[in-house]
Amino acid sequence: MGADVEVLGPLGGRFVWTPRDRGPLLLIAGGSGAVPVMAMLRARAASVSDDPCTLLHSVRAPDEVWYATELDAAGEGVHVRRLHTRTAPDGSRRPAGRITDHDLLGLPPPTGTRCYV
Repeated sequence: MGADVEVLGPLGGRFVWTPRDRGPLLLIAGGSGAVPVMAMLRARAASVSDDPCTLLHSVRAPDEVWYATELDAAGEGVHVRRLHTRTAPDGSRRPAGRITDHDLLGLPPPTGTRCYV
């Protein structure tokens, strides 16, 4: 898609975002992988960061969303994009299925974005 990407890991001990890490943030998580991502989102909210943040969140079904209430109330500048792998909600424009290259169009955001998967 034209993006230069450097992938590291898993190396252990460096899956950390802190408020000192300025700039856009892209988080990609599925299922229980939302746990470390929530720590990052909470740290971002506590720091009152205004840097854009996108969470691409893969879940099996609408009723299996970890931290659903908290994510639905995510603060300004946080965009949560939920992708359903087994059962999509009624009226969904995207059918249930695994993440594809089409789901990644427009991601990551601008150059310099920190991405955690």
